[in-house]
Amino acid sequence: MKYILYFSEFFDANIFALIESVFQNVIVTSKDLMSIDYSQLKVCLLILFIPNNSAVILDKITNILQSNSKPKKLILISSKFCEKISNFALERSLYYYSIDRPIFELSSILTQLLDSYDSSNRFKDIVLEENSRKVFVKDIEIQLSNMEFGLLKYLVQNSGRAISKLELLEQVWGHRASISTRTVDVHVARLRKKIDSVFDTKYIQTVHCYGYLIA
Repeated sequence: MKYILYFSEFFDANIFALIESVFQNVIVTSKDLMSIDYSQLKVCLLILFIPNNSAVILDKITNILQSNSKPKKLILISSKFCEKISNFALERSLYYYSIDRPIFELSSILTQLLDSYDSSNRFKDIVLEENSRKVFVKDIEIQLSNMEFGLLKYLVQNSGRAISKLELLEQVWGHRASISTRTVDVHVARLRKKIDSVFDTKYIQTVHCYGYLIA
């Protein structure tokens, strides 16, 4: 299930209808930006309808981006193209769309975002971003090796299912006779140290004499 936080400074029904058609379960709010608990959103995607001359809102966005609970994706929408907002978004790698532009440009942005939030790479508070190979737990980025990333990804994509060590070796490492199942144990131990121990969770569980599961 995906959630969007939508902050209304002005409103365009057609644009909102497009957003709602791509992302179901839209949360609409007019709260002050700094009073929102972003950590409670299952998908931290913030879409802002902002006036062209709103320096105050741009300042608030800057503060949000500097906080630990920042949204992972952010779209700025204005009624007309604004160079100041465009430069602001470009400098911070944010998405920007002005309503005077062709609608397919916004459709393309929304499609990219939808793909980046593929549910197969998400489990509870764990989010894996495929393209950047970044991992977030409770909105905090953690550093994983390539092999640790691959192992966590496979566990997340098969969440709730017990996976044998042999299957993990074949699917994550590739079938290599020279690699023992002990390799899986070592990497799982490292994942637990970086995720379960740090965040006081027990996502990665041992299935006795068989393998592991994430639940």
